[in-house]
Amino acid sequence: MKVSRFSGSALVPKSVSVGYELQTLEHAVEGALVLVELQRVSGLEEGEDIGRSVSPVLALVACRVRDLGRVVRGSMPADQFLAPHNDALDPHAGDDPDLLVPPRTRAARSASG
Repeated sequence: MKVSRFSGSALVPKSVSVGYELQTLEHAVEGALVLVELQRVSGLEEGEDIGRSVSPVLALVACRVRDLGRVVRGSMPADQFLAPHNDALDPHAGDDPDLLVPPRTRAARSASG
């Protein structure tokens, strides 16, 4: 997803890395899984509520997945989705390919429905 961000006084085109976003979401889900497994296998200290730790993580993941879908469909501007963890770096030889979804113009969104 190509987007633009201001850097100082100049507008600089930026790319949102779908791969980095998905990797971050994967890590969040794995963290929630570790908490659940910790509770299941060894238990937690008395008074610790696993739901208070896992629920916010899963809520955040759900919101990011929802917004990623909106950006890919073009119903949400990509620049609203750009974050430091998904800021794409310039590709180098040997890098795995990443998915870049170009932003749709307002006219293209209107024409598609």
